[in-house]
Amino acid sequence: ADILQSTCQCVAGKGERAACKHVAALCFGLLDYDENKLYEACTERLQQWHQPTRKSSKPMNILDINFTSLRHNKEEEDKPKYLKFLESDIHIPEATTTLRQLL
Repeated sequence: ADILQSTCQCVAGKGERAACKHVAALCFGLLDYDENKLYEACTERLQQWHQPTRKSSKPMNILDINFTSLRHNKEEEDKPKYLKFLESDIHIPEATTTLRQLL
């Protein structure tokens, strides 16, 4: 549909062929409304913020996880902190040998 006539209360919008920014903004808004099919309000649709997300990671053994992070101007420690923690208190019987080898 074509816009045949437009008016606005501002100085530039007076007359049959108004050419002010208010009329232009309304025209762009109507165009966006039609192109993006914004016919229903967000309150008419089901809420989307509590939708479950897909898990992209797979379960891993704790010894296979790399806990080191690259920080600016920081060198990697000889022993990661999690190994220092596990060195004193080990509650995973099957991992005892592997941990002892790492330590």
